[in-house]
Amino acid sequence: MIRARWYKVLNDLWGNKTRTILIVLSIAVGLFAVGMIVSSQAILSTELAKSYATINPSSGTLRTNEPFDDDFVQSVRRMPEVQDAEGRRSFGVRFRVRSEGAGDQAEEWRNLQVFAVPDYANMRINKIRPVSGAWPPPEHELLIERAALQLIRAQVGDVVLIETPGRQVREMRISGLVHDLSQLPAPIDGTPYGYIAFDTLEWIGEPRGYNELHFVARDGADKDEAQRVVNLVKDKAEKSGLTIPMSMTAEPGQVPLNDVLQAILLLLGVLGVLSLLLSAFLIVNTISALLAQQVRQVGVMKAIGARTRQIMGMYLVMVLIYGVVALLLAVPLGTLGARALSRYMASLFNFDLTAFHVPPQAIVLQVVIGLAVPVLASLVPILSGLRVTAAQAMNTLGLNNGQFGKGFIDRL
Repeated sequence: MIRARWYKVLNDLWGNKTRTILIVLSIAVGLFAVGMIVSSQAILSTELAKSYATINPSSGTLRTNEPFDDDFVQSVRRMPEVQDAEGRRSFGVRFRVRSEGAGDQAEEWRNLQVFAVPDYANMRINKIRPVSGAWPPPEHELLIERAALQLIRAQVGDVVLIETPGRQVREMRISGLVHDLSQLPAPIDGTPYGYIAFDTLEWIGEPRGYNELHFVARDGADKDEAQRVVNLVKDKAEKSGLTIPMSMTAEPGQVPLNDVLQAILLLLGVLGVLSLLLSAFLIVNTISALLAQQVRQVGVMKAIGARTRQIMGMYLVMVLIYGVVALLLAVPLGTLGARALSRYMASLFNFDLTAFHVPPQAIVLQVVIGLAVPVLASLVPILSGLRVTAAQAMNTLGLNNGQFGKGFIDRL
């Protein structure tokens, strides 16, 4: 049989369903946001690092004005500070899309960054993987980075006109899609990327030679060491007669745009915490109003021998029930939210989720917060409301006469 005090707790919960639902939902929203963000942050950080490691990202890149050949690449590979090196060619063109069968109808000219890789089957650094269509790119045809499709407003099979820096115009068909994680996502960078065979270079008026050198520093190198290796390779290139207009250093293992990703998740996390704090304020106000409404009940309980800690335990149990019910809603919804948010962010940053798992620490954090925050928030009004003696509580007039909460305005 349920003791009278626990029957009172259940009656208070069930007797004012609107209040109970409001508090539970407010706590659940905050817990949902916190769980979703913590889970998404762990999933995205792990999956992005895993995907990035598979492409063997470069530690540094040099861009040259003059073309260089495989002999120079081999000489860089033999440097004791360098683990591996690879040459490619990169250049900018203008393009416009013309669908097959569209006649003379065409879009405006736009910019396209084109990469020529000497051997797509044996890439060493910043590996590009096929997504759909032809692989490797057939001669005189073009592959497009998958994230750039929405930017160029074209599809596989469409024909594009390429205008080179030398003002030569060539017609090329988009024969497939690739995924290049080493490049910034086209929607963020604003630059679409195309990929051609090395044998296509001369056909479109470009010299058959490299103008980009990608290399990887020895294992364990940090950003400072990577910069030192970049400087050594740069000195070697300049001594070989090459002009270096641009060099880039990447922190080993550091994913491009990771700072942006973490900043977005941090901002969302802050919003979730603020939502949780708002629910704490709601608990404070609700418990204060409830104790003001039930001050005579508190007086009666004290008059018949109830101790302060027993009465406080009743209200704390009621608050714990709020938290438990909120957790039952927030944990599964937070998991679904983390899955949706992770997929959206992965699509935005142009990488794939190979697995989805909710980290245990996210659920533990939700449980701790869901039980601790409501209890801590309610302690102040409970302790202040239970300080009255039985005589004071029984003689209280005004709003605490038991009528508060029964009118429409009070309930609202």
